[in-house]
Amino acid sequence: MSWAYYGGAVTDYTTAPTPPVDEPDIFKGARASAIMIGMDGRSFFRLRVTGIDAKSGKYGVHLHQGTCNAGNPADAGPHYNTTWNSVSKLSDVISSKTEVWLDLSVDSDGDAQSAATVSFIPGGQRSIVLHALPTAADGTAGARLACLPFNIKTTG
Repeated sequence: MSWAYYGGAVTDYTTAPTPPVDEPDIFKGARASAIMIGMDGRSFFRLRVTGIDAKSGKYGVHLHQGTCNAGNPADAGPHYNTTWNSVSKLSDVISSKTEVWLDLSVDSDGDAQSAATVSFIPGGQRSIVLHALPTAADGTAGARLACLPFNIKTTG
């Protein structure tokens, strides 16, 4: 079994030394809780974010290969993808079946939640990145606005 949990403040990328250009600072002061449980070749993810400085809107959210670093958003790396090719540094297939997509729809209280189940179990030190736009069919979602660390552990 594999699992991960995070609860606490999101890391705001808009205060990084090189912040996203002209992007709203809607996740400043926001808090998140995220959980993953992986068993029998499948993983269940649940994400909740509160204190978003927006009363509506949709934002792309993805599991990334790297770690969460407020000083350098690029440390999060590309999306975690089961078809990642370490030679070409590209993914062969980009979809919600090969990646973890947890897009958020913000309610009038500035809260949002999402869940996803995928047919793979990621591992290692990862991050969950909150983007400026909803996820498009090609997996893009705009600038990185915030992240949270996500260290996936395996037991037994």
